[in-house]
Amino acid sequence: MNIVFASHTEIGGTFVVGSHHLSREFARRGHRVLHMSAPVTPAHLLKLHHGGVRQRFGLWASGGRAEHEGVVNYVGFSALPWQLALRFASESHNLYARTLPSITGVLKARNMWPVDALIIDQPQLAGIENLLVPKMLVYRATDLYEEMTGSAAVGLAEKRLARKAALLVGTSEPVLSHLHQLSPATPTLLIENGVEFELFNTPAAPPPEYAHIPGPRAVYAGALDDRFDFEQMRALAQLPLQIVLIGPATPNASEVLGSLPNVHLLGPRPYRSLPGYLQHAQIGLLP
Repeated sequence: MNIVFASHTEIGGTFVVGSHHLSREFARRGHRVLHMSAPVTPAHLLKLHHGGVRQRFGLWASGGRAEHEGVVNYVGFSALPWQLALRFASESHNLYARTLPSITGVLKARNMWPVDALIIDQPQLAGIENLLVPKMLVYRATDLYEEMTGSAAVGLAEKRLARKAALLVGTSEPVLSHLHQLSPATPTLLIENGVEFELFNTPAAPPPEYAHIPGPRAVYAGALDDRFDFEQMRALAQLPLQIVLIGPATPNASEVLGSLPNVHLLGPRPYRSLPGYLQHAQIGLLP
């Protein structure tokens, strides 16, 4: 089949998310898969000093055709940021979902047209289904987006997607309940986040940082943003533990935790290096 993912996170960046894993697994099974994330815009030029933004521009400059584990990794260029594109949006038209190069052109050049399945997990890309006209539309929510962003526009986009979709997929029970409320008549499916078992089950050497971080170690890998419980970490740091935090840190993380001698802010680490950090720690954290 020809399968397109419209996701919130590009492949090859700091984070590896569910749509990346699903794309890879579909490709391994012989399907033709394109994974696209939110486009870059002229406004992003002001953030070129950020490595992640430079990488996304690089993917766009490549023509949206770089491959990653058999998956076409596409980032387009949109004339307007999401907030401005909203002013011209309607139920059938969203300028933010129209990109240069054209995603339809990229798909046709890759012999991936027509689209059999379109799986959207980024409400801001609502409207792309009208361009691609897939045989099947799946809306896969990974969070409570409207609550997380405080944006009524995101909530409206979600509602439109939910009513068009043939299937609603949630990554947790609260998310699935929310989807059911958006469109009670649409079938729902719970697919919780999983693990690339072979990678994480293969013994890995201790990472070099652990030579200077004695046990017992408690480790976390992920985002250190507004969802992270910094006060819980301060309390945990009172115990005789070495706390290892992996992921891009906000200024708040350094301010709240940076002075604690047994808290180690390592910053981002490559996804495939994570097994070593986890296997040689005694406690896993999800705060």
